[in-house]
Order: sequence, then C-alpha cells, then structure tokens
Amino acid sequence: MTADAVKTKAGKDKIGPTRLTGHMAVAGLFILLIAGLSLPHLGDIRDRQQDLARKRMLLDRLEDLPKTEQAIRERLLVLAEDTPRLSLYRGGHAEVMRLVQRDIRRIATDVSLRLSSVRAIGAAPDTGQMLLPVAVRLTFTATQPDLMAFLRGLEAHAPLTRVRQLSVRVQNASTPSQAARLQVTAEVVGFRERGGAGA
Repeated sequence: MTADAVKTKAGKDKIGPTRLTGHMAVAGLFILLIAGLSLPHLGDIRDRQQDLARKRMLLDRLEDLPKTEQAIRERLLVLAEDTPRLSLYRGGHAEVMRLVQRDIRRIATDVSLRLSSVRAIGAAPDTGQMLLPVAVRLTFTATQPDLMAFLRGLEAHAPLTRVRQLSVRVQNASTPSQAARLQVTAEVVGFRERGGAGA
C-alpha cells in the first residue's frame, strides 16, 4: 500500500501528504492568478479616481475664475481711481507749496534731521504738462546715514516727492570717534494736477 492512498477502517481514502501538497500548490497558484489579474485593475481604479479628483479640482477653479477676474477688475478700478489721490497734491500752487514744505519737515523730524532752511522756489514756466512741479530748496547738515534715511523717506512718501537736485560737501571730516558731517543742499519737488483750485 502506497502513502498516497491509505484505506481507513470505514473504507474511505485518506489524503496523503503528497496529494495534500499538490492541492495546496494548485490553490496557491489560483490565488496568485486571481491577485495577478486583480492588482492591475486596482491600480487602474486608483489612477482613474485620482484623475477624476484632479478634474473636479480644475473644474472648481474654472468655475471660480469669473469671480476672481471680476474681483481683480474691481480692485484695478479702485487703484486707478486712488492713484492721483495718493500720488499728487491737491490744490493751487500756494496751497501745495505749503503742504510740500510741511511734509518735508515731518520727514526730517522722523529721521532726527534738523533742516537749516526751507525755501520755496518760484513756479516753473508752464509747458502745458498735466503734472505741475512745486519745488522747495533745502539746506542742512547731516551724517551720511542720516542723509540716506532722509532720502529714503522722501522716496517712500505719498503724495509723491522727488529729489531733483542734490549737492553734498564735507563740512567736518570723520574722526575715529565721530562720523563726518556733510553740508547738503537739495531741491525737492512735489506734484499737483493741472486745474487745481487757485491754479
């Protein structure tokens, strides 16, 4: 009698080790076959789900575009309306001259700079331009850091102010314990729009 077929007392076959191993091998191959067929499909399903999620996100963004575009348009309109108000002085020449001198003194005070003189310059000949400069001549002494801080303040100021001329000479040379003192003459302009009151 072989090990593959052993008769039991009831007359039934008993599965031997070799046959059992063969059944397990077949079952294992079947499972691997099913897994091999299923895994690629699972990957496809995940890819399709991710693709669908990307398309939904893109669709949501596309639906929001008109709202974003409208918001940008409205903001640009506000900025366009605010630009003259923020950049230009308003009023006639005498009023704007007073405002420019006031703002220059404030900027100097903010950087702890003492102005020796602030003098108005007469209006330039009318050349027909829409923006009319209003100029002031300043004299003061300062260290180089103080001068740079003052110029940055003028550059960043609103309404717009610009340094049109700048002359610098050394008044006192630097020493190991003290920075050089500079004698500065500057011409600073603000701008007003043609047609202001009292123009």
